[in-house]
Amino acid sequence: MATQTTDLTLEVQQALDAFAENLLASEPFVHYDDCGERMMRDATAQSLWRQLRQMEGHLRATQANGEASADDISAYRQLYAAAKANPVIAEFWQAQSALQESLQVANREISVVLGADFARLARRSGCCS
Repeated sequence: MATQTTDLTLEVQQALDAFAENLLASEPFVHYDDCGERMMRDATAQSLWRQLRQMEGHLRATQANGEASADDISAYRQLYAAAKANPVIAEFWQAQSALQESLQVANREISVVLGADFARLARRSGCCS
């Protein structure tokens, strides 16, 4: 019985390894990775991205304190529009969306086979999840 369990565990691990390799080699993942690299090499995109993230943090903090002003929201919207108009950022967002959709499809297909929500089962429990 122990050998059978060990064989099954090895078989499951091999299947998971193959799944991960195929996932990393899939077109949506490769395209997302390429777009992320382009973002890192584009100074304008990097600057807009950094400013947008900083503004999002500022806006969240001011909203949490009830201090968000119309000027804050307007500044965020302008910065978001500039980021959305940047072709490198726009392509990154599109690639990110396509990857998320692909992962959701994979999750649904695996969940059907397992008879349970695969993504929920795959989440690690513990202090850092």
